[in-house]
Amino acid sequence: WGLAPLSPTVLGERGFGPFREVLSAVMGPAGAARIDHAMGLERLFFIPDGMSALDGAYVAMPGLADILVEESHRHNAIAIGVSFPRGASRSSVMAR
Repeated sequence: WGLAPLSPTVLGERGFGPFREVLSAVMGPAGAARIDHAMGLERLFFIPDGMSALDGAYVAMPGLADILVEESHRHNAIAIGVSFPRGASRSSVMAR
């Protein structure tokens, strides 16, 4: 897709503000957010610019699922996740 991934370090330093703003922009007016590839809330596969997938690595994205739950409660919205990671509790990601 050619999109730069969010940095988990910078997100943490900013109190997850950029992620919260995106969720707020969707959940406020729509009352719901569908998260495709919800497993990305736990980890993402990063490939350095100009490198191949062989040079990539999984990077943990701690806290994003928790933020999704918090924001869904704050907006009284529903969050719908698709493609949950193995072992993840669907009730922990889907909240109203």
